[in-house]
Amino acid sequence: MSEYLDKLKRRLRITDTEQDALLADLITDAQAFAMGYTGRDPLPDAAEGAIIELAAMSFGRLGIEGQAAHAEGRISIRVDGLPAMLKAQLDSYRVAKVG
Repeated sequence: MSEYLDKLKRRLRITDTEQDALLADLITDAQAFAMGYTGRDPLPDAAEGAIIELAAMSFGRLGIEGQAAHAEGRISIRVDGLPAMLKAQLDSYRVAKVG
């Protein structure tokens, strides 16, 4: 977990330890989401980048949970669903279901 935490902190440019517990929770949540989405437990090591990206995305969305869009001043963002690049990366790890 500490390797994930270190990478997430570098991505977010966080240098102190004040938010480590929150970041660890976001990593755990990202792993759980990815395992549920892909049907894999454990996830392949190659999925590490997707986990970090999911956790970073969740960190950026703190405070605007449940909103489809958010605007401040002249800046507006859409926050519905996974970005296409991240979805494509996770799709490559999905287990095919036959049935």
